[in-house]
Amino acid sequence: MHGMVNRAIQCFLRDTYGAQKWHEIAEKADLGFDNFEAMLTGDIKGKKIGIPREYRMDGMPAEIEALWTEGTAPAADIKAEY
Repeated sequence: MHGMVNRAIQCFLRDTYGAQKWHEIAEKADLGFDNFEAMLTGDIKGKKIGIPREYRMDGMPAEIEALWTEGTAPAADIKAEY
């Protein structure tokens, strides 16, 4: 999870202030690297994926419910919870 959050912050800063500014920030933070993408292993086995309750409502059309089911199926395939 931290890799995704850190990567999002990295991209925001880089896209907003430029790659050079991001590099300077990473150096000052003494990270030892300047790219969080390596932390994104794709391994989410055993992780819990949060979907806000407000995204699903009683009386939703069947086609939308089917899309939710289809969209969450990969999490079950890799043993993640949602």
